Amino acid sequence: MEKNTTDSQKKRILRYLLNGNSLTPLDALNLFGCFRLGARIWELRNEGYPVKMRLVEHNGKRFAEYYFFDWEVALLKSLYEQGFHKILSYGK
Repeated sequence: MEKNTTDSQKKRILRYLLNGNSLTPLDALNLFGCFRLGARIWELRNEGYPVKMRLVEHNGKRFAEYYFFDWEVALLKSLYEQGFHKILSYGK
């Protein structure tokens, strides 16, 4: 089993999003033990992944939900599977 490091959390979050799922901070905590979803999303964006965010309201509470557009999922998943793990981070 993978250790629960920030890097492994980031990889599991990316795989989850690349499967067409959306993710909230509570989902990230329950699924991946990740308390800092915003930080992992920042890291993914810094690597070139165009993670989207929308504010969701439920029971009077507002929170972020992260996702990829449907048309991005197939393209990004294909690139990831071909070894392009850092899409736009040239020289980093």
